[in-house]
Amino acid sequence: MVVCACDNEAKKQKLREMGVSVCTLPSDDGKVDIRFMMEQLGGMNISSILLEGGADLNEAALSCGVVSHVCAYIAPKIMGGKDAKSPVGGKGVESPDSAFMLCNMKMTQFEEDVLLEYDVKGGPGDVHGDN
Repeated sequence: MVVCACDNEAKKQKLREMGVSVCTLPSDDGKVDIRFMMEQLGGMNISSILLEGGADLNEAALSCGVVSHVCAYIAPKIMGGKDAKSPVGGKGVESPDSAFMLCNMKMTQFEEDVLLEYDVKGGPGDVHGDN
């Protein structure tokens, strides 16, 4: 299933032709309201999703409190650049005490790549535990 705020019927039709369910949600700014999305998916008995996106989507999901687990893949490549984005965009936090904390680490190696998995706790508007 793909959830979007897209009005492009041609793109959605291509996805449907590949067997993908498309759930279009209303939006004022072209972006999916993540809390509303989770409520809608919960109504479909979907309690867990893979949220894969860029820095802005990651920040939005963390900030609205719907992220309980983070998977971070690390490849043996350094790309860098002064304009390179970090994995989480937005304004950031004012102090380390208000940062999202990652705990209960699990590490798995796949050849040269590494997968780090963490539970999330803390951060602004914490809904998953103590800061």
